Amino acid sequence: MEEDVYASLGAYNDSGGDGGWSSAETSVDQLQDLLLWEDGRNLSKQPNQQRWNASNSTGEPKPIDESPFDANNYWALLALVLVLGTAAGNILVCLAIAWERRLQNVTNYFLMSLAITDLMVAMLVMPLGILTLVKGYFPLGSEHCLTWICLDVLFCTASIMHLCTISVDRYLSLRYPMRFGRNKTRRRVTLKIVFVWLLSIAMSLPLSLMYSKNHASVLVNGTCQIPDPVYKLVGSIVCFYIPLGVMLLTYCLTVRLLARQRQNLGGGHQTAAATPGWASGATTSSPCMLQRQQTVRSHHSRNSSVISRNSSRHGRIIRLEQKATKVLGVVFFTFVILWSPFFVLNLLPTVCAECEERISHWVFDVVTWLGYASSMVNPIFYTIFNKVFRQAFKKVLLCRYSSTSAWRPSR
Repeated sequence: MEEDVYASLGAYNDSGGDGGWSSAETSVDQLQDLLLWEDGRNLSKQPNQQRWNASNSTGEPKPIDESPFDANNYWALLALVLVLGTAAGNILVCLAIAWERRLQNVTNYFLMSLAITDLMVAMLVMPLGILTLVKGYFPLGSEHCLTWICLDVLFCTASIMHLCTISVDRYLSLRYPMRFGRNKTRRRVTLKIVFVWLLSIAMSLPLSLMYSKNHASVLVNGTCQIPDPVYKLVGSIVCFYIPLGVMLLTYCLTVRLLARQRQNLGGGHQTAAATPGWASGATTSSPCMLQRQQTVRSHHSRNSSVISRNSSRHGRIIRLEQKATKVLGVVFFTFVILWSPFFVLNLLPTVCAECEERISHWVFDVVTWLGYASSMVNPIFYTIFNKVFRQAFKKVLLCRYSSTSAWRPSR
């Protein structure tokens, strides 16, 4: 085999070509093409192999694409569709709540703030993630890397805090309707939303303070990430696991409370239906007693009619509450499913540092983009489960709202 290689090289020198050995890269490639293993497989070049240019003076890895459109570009195209869908869906939610008066209630004000959070994820966080997928490394400087991480932590924390606040507020409104249900004002809603955002800022601000003077530590070998495992542990517990427990508890209590109210409503119907039987059980035929019995029956009939109407109205309210709770439950559990893998891997540096090194980088990319996908699912669920949202979305898309439609939250 060696004689064949040298013979081929000699033939190349004797060919008198213009290139000759003037191009070192060409000669190396030709040598790699000629050097074969005994089984005949050429292992010097693999299809779609990504090589890294080690001669970069900045120290950042530069991928050399051997194919014009590799697998990373397909993932980036899918991520771009996700970005556009997230932005369009959450803009629809904001416009629907702002223009449709039937949607202007306290819960939907929180949903609108959540939609703004998801919209910021689509506009400020996802685009740099797509650029990283295409390049194979974070293409900007360490200052931009730190800013990107802070925005990511801010909006992720704000998203889960919004869902946590909605869950707690909904349970308190059902459990104590006189105190928390009917006394909701625009000022109180605004204060709650401001509190959620301030808490989210308080969680992302330490990152900026910790690495403002040493921002180069967040960008290592082209990878933009939080280097401190302790911050990952504390941040994951405060931003995800504690709110997750609160949401799970309040959601279970809400479902239990609605089930109890439905049982009480059924008992009321049975009592109302049983009373006429007691009234008709009189056996006397005295004229005075008959007249009194008719009066009692007439009075009871009116009371039964009022009770029936009130029960029907109360039952309709409970059914609407149950339907809204189901929607919020689907949104909540979907959020948990999409974000749990990311926060589980976020604990690896403190639990098992060696385990993190064994996991491929594409696993972290997948769980990160799963979390980003949670920003798109909320408008989808509103469309599927909520008739008023579907009608409002249709009006927005067809431009059927007049100029008199305005943002008029309750005072």
